[in-house]
Amino acid sequence: MKETFKNINPFILGLLISVGIGLILGLEREYDKLKEEQGFAGIRTFPIVAIIGFILGSLFITSMAVYNEPSVETGINTFVEQQPTDLIAMVTLGKTGFLSLFSKSIAEGVTNHSLLPVMTIPI
Repeated sequence: MKETFKNINPFILGLLISVGIGLILGLEREYDKLKEEQGFAGIRTFPIVAIIGFILGSLFITSMAVYNEPSVETGINTFVEQQPTDLIAMVTLGKTGFLSLFSKSIAEGVTNHSLLPVMTIPI
């Protein structure tokens, strides 16, 4: 299986995966429309949106930074120090109470140790 995709351009492979995911979502949407008529998106719209999203995402991704730091918080702060950044935005699960005893919050650690403002978005 690895040999099959080894010679394919990564951009083309990503584009094909995006179209496949868009088709699956479009088929699911069409199936839901059979139950009750609503909306306009379906088998044609989702693949088009997936292609546009993939191409735009590919154009604007310029670099990836990997830091060997002792914690995620330290890695994020190291990255922020080297980039022109005004704000750190993070999503958080918002674990509180008993659950917070078992896993530490990365967003909380970044918020407590960052020199920049941090916007946390609960999901």
